[in-house]
Amino acid sequence: MKKNNLKKYLLIVLAIIVALFGIYLIAIDGKDSNKQDLGKLIKDSDAQAQFELGCKYYTGIGAKLNYEKAREYFEVAASKGSVEAQRYLELLYRSKNFGETNEPQKDLEVCKKTAQMGDQIGQFLLAHFYDNGIGVKKDVARAIELYKKSAAQGYYRAQSQLGYCYEFGIGLEKDIQKAIELYKKSAAQGSPRAEYYLANCYFNGKGVTRDYKRAAKLYISSAVKNNVYSGMKLINCYYNGIGVKKDYKKCAFWLKHFYGYYVQQEKNAKDVIYDIATRYESGDGLERDYTEAFAWYFKAHKLGHAHAIYCVGKFFENGIVVNKNLDMAIKKYKLAADCGDKDAKEALRRLNVNNTSGN
Repeated sequence: MKKNNLKKYLLIVLAIIVALFGIYLIAIDGKDSNKQDLGKLIKDSDAQAQFELGCKYYTGIGAKLNYEKAREYFEVAASKGSVEAQRYLELLYRSKNFGETNEPQKDLEVCKKTAQMGDQIGQFLLAHFYDNGIGVKKDVARAIELYKKSAAQGYYRAQSQLGYCYEFGIGLEKDIQKAIELYKKSAAQGSPRAEYYLANCYFNGKGVTRDYKRAAKLYISSAVKNNVYSGMKLINCYYNGIGVKKDYKKCAFWLKHFYGYYVQQEKNAKDVIYDIATRYESGDGLERDYTEAFAWYFKAHKLGHAHAIYCVGKFFENGIVVNKNLDMAIKKYKLAADCGDKDAKEALRRLNVNNTSGN
């Protein structure tokens, strides 16, 4: 009796092992076709499932990265009313910044569809097309209508842009109070552009009581999010001590971060940069650092600051943080003298070098 029972148990265990092994073999055999099977099932499924599969191909998480397949599933999902899929399609169609795409007509069509669905982002993007005449005839009135719809739903970019239109009377009667209200709503959601616009209002006392401290705080918050215009304002705030304590170290930090934009936009950029260099050299307002001083002098030199050119020559003549090079020093002195720098002319006389320009 015991032997018969043992035999039964052994047969059951063996059957289980065989079954599991069979399942394993099926899994191995079907491993490469799982995605195809899933795709086939998804084809007949709902929009959300199609969108989810599209996301897998779009991100490469859960499926091999494949933008064409992602687009295929997003398009199917979008045709069934998925607003999220429409948004992702818009991302796929864009290869550069908005308005500079390789396929602007596809951008436009996607935005029209999402806007018709009442999507706040689609409304904003479509407004952008009409506002700038991209792929359609410029129509500011239509753009304003769409900005309003999007802003009413709380989309921060639309609120910011609509506020700008109110502030400067673009397609609307000027209304600074409405502009400020919209800027505040957008800024509350962290919009760096709205923070910049609102900061300007406080800085200039436009529609609000002038408040340099509040303006500076907004410029900081915006600059941290890489808003170039706030960054440039912040450089001058720290340099001149407007709304914040004068701080050349922070000024230099932001100047490095937004250097390219600053030198293009700021008329006195070379003077500010030269001054930072002198402070690194002298230790006045900044910890003395000859390497930094030379770097900043060289920046001002490239911008044509005559005395900065002389200072670069001085560093070469004396071998300060660079190898001593009298020929290079003389070259710089001559260049500075050509720009009218008196110290450079004196250095050339001291070294018994003729100024070929006659200055």
